[in-house]
Amino acid sequence: MEIECPACRKINPTNRKCPRCGCDLSSLWNLLECAERELRRGAEQLKNNNGLPALEHAKRAWGINKSARAAKLAFLACILAMRFDEATVWCRRATGKKVMKVNGV
Repeated sequence: MEIECPACRKINPTNRKCPRCGCDLSSLWNLLECAERELRRGAEQLKNNNGLPALEHAKRAWGINKSARAAKLAFLACILAMRFDEATVWCRRATGKKVMKVNGV
């Protein structure tokens, strides 16, 4: 994980304080850690075949940090929960590509 300083745009892989401008990045790091925690919880739910709880964790992670990992977890959770229409949305978010529909479906 890395954070771009909102003040000077320097990429910071581990610093809680920007070495260039001194901006406090600890709140941003805390948010990323929350997103990671939600992803871990969602993955655990997915492993236990609990699609809907996994999807909720993925959505929380996506709300914090719109990452491909969160979108992929949501996609898999939707497939497990048999929410196929919603899965296409998450597939698009995960890959950045339009999902082809078969026979207009």
